[in-house]
Amino acid sequence: MKRSIYAGIALVAVGVVGLVVVLAVGSADVRPFSGRPAVHSPGEEIFFYGTDDGRRIPRRGGIGMMGSGLGCAACHGTDGRGERVSMMMASFETPDIRWSTLSSAEMEHEGGEAPHPPYDRESFARALRKGVDPGGNELESPMPRWQINDDEVDALIAYLKQL
Repeated sequence: MKRSIYAGIALVAVGVVGLVVVLAVGSADVRPFSGRPAVHSPGEEIFFYGTDDGRRIPRRGGIGMMGSGLGCAACHGTDGRGERVSMMMASFETPDIRWSTLSSAEMEHEGGEAPHPPYDRESFARALRKGVDPGGNELESPMPRWQINDDEVDALIAYLKQL
């Protein structure tokens, strides 16, 4: 009887310690991956890790792990060309987000509907923040809504121009 009581207390103690660790790490402003490759610009850091100088850029929406420090590359690929993504029992195609594609003449809407005008800086910022493309179409639900500032938008565009 005493053994089962001690075992129960030990399990509760381990659970409490685990919860404290999860809460501390989850709320800290830390880089999500140890040993991750170095980045060479703020835009590259945003693209790969969803952080700016190690600070997580807040976002809402999206699916799966989008709230845990992943950046654009997690869904759009490390080259930004888009790809098929499977996450949290969902599968979807992501568009090419290289600036040469985003700012080209007429892009096809994500769902294959009528094309929309090309992105410019303002419409790109609106897509990131509000989830609306230049034609006024709502972006698909996997796309998170970022609380990204103007300097971060400019840095991300500069990086997308390099892809």
